[in-house]
Amino acid sequence: MKLWHNTEDAPRVPEKVSEGKLVALWVVTYPIEPGQHIMVEWKVTHGNETTEDRHTNTKWQHNEFSLGKSYWLATIGPFRQGDRVDYVIRGMSGGGTLYPQMFVFIVE
Repeated sequence: MKLWHNTEDAPRVPEKVSEGKLVALWVVTYPIEPGQHIMVEWKVTHGNETTEDRHTNTKWQHNEFSLGKSYWLATIGPFRQGDRVDYVIRGMSGGGTLYPQMFVFIVE
């Protein structure tokens, strides 16, 4: 399984995150196969340097059979102004676990 995020077909919405808003994280997996499970793990560092560790599962949205892709969605937040959010998308399937690169945003 391959997966990707923060691309044209798997964006973070909104790209620039504002205080109090929820953030939609789209993830694409390839190829379409049963038994896939996608999780988002994130750490919030507040302005006072306290941290929170969280995680959530994504929800499967649809398949694009012609391209062999599955689309997944997770919603995180809301956050406070100045929060730094570091997150990783973790994918699991019969072939093992994938950890792509870490993503970061700071709440405006």
